Amino acid sequence: MACLRHPSLRLPGFALCPEGALSKLLQLFGAQDIAFPDHPRFSRSYVLRGVHEPSVREVFSQEVLDYFDRKPGMWLEGGLEWLVFYRPGERLWVRNYPRFVREAREVLEQFTSRILHAPPVPRAT
Repeated sequence: MACLRHPSLRLPGFALCPEGALSKLLQLFGAQDIAFPDHPRFSRSYVLRGVHEPSVREVFSQEVLDYFDRKPGMWLEGGLEWLVFYRPGERLWVRNYPRFVREAREVLEQFTSRILHAPPVPRAT
């Protein structure tokens, strides 16, 4: 598990996991999946749940959805300035640690790139 914090993030509470038997069971009991019709592969591959759906949809921009389309099987949760990236049931060997950290940072970058590359807000004079 990697817990990543970026002070510029303001994420709504959300959880993303691969589509699977457990997620289908949760949906039977009322858990909602936020789907994106314009990204059918993402919607088939992942279950996305969030506290405030409109805010979650805003955070999962076209670029973020494209990224996860190319990276199946990721698990993450976010809220405020925190992002948690993990791989349940997978043992992290020391030799694989650098790759895991790179991957976690890459995921964080998906959510911070719009913040870091946004034009500065003009100040009133």
